[in-house]
Amino acid sequence: MEISCAECGCLVDQGVRIIPCDSAECCCLGVPLAAPMETTAARIRTALNARDMDAFRALIATDATWGEDLPTACRSRDDIIRTYKRLLDEGVRGSVVETTVGPGGVACLLEVDWPDPENHGRGPRFYQVFLVRDGLITKIEGHDDRDLALASISS
Repeated sequence: MEISCAECGCLVDQGVRIIPCDSAECCCLGVPLAAPMETTAARIRTALNARDMDAFRALIATDATWGEDLPTACRSRDDIIRTYKRLLDEGVRGSVVETTVGPGGVACLLEVDWPDPENHGRGPRFYQVFLVRDGLITKIEGHDDRDLALASISS
């Protein structure tokens, strides 16, 4: 269970600092720090669940892509954020309920409430994969199958 440290603000999960506060007065310096991809997963989960598009934007490379094979493909960080904001404005609500990390990125299991269940791109539960290079999301993929999602982040 994630908790924020009352003293300094670090995000801690099961005795591991997932997101450090980066404060000179941090009281959690003795608590082990998560691996970089675990930290990226926590930042993605926190930003998406809070619907904080500024925090999410900071995690995305400027030339990141999403849905390359679709006519509505996003070809930049700005396109991606614009699409997320549009979906939120349309009433789409979702939560990251599980994250899995691999050497290539983060797979998030999403539960999504679509405003019009008859007119949506995916079901109510699916995986969104965030491929990461040099600490930034470079590509976003959608998968209905857990095994395919995990295969995407395995290399």
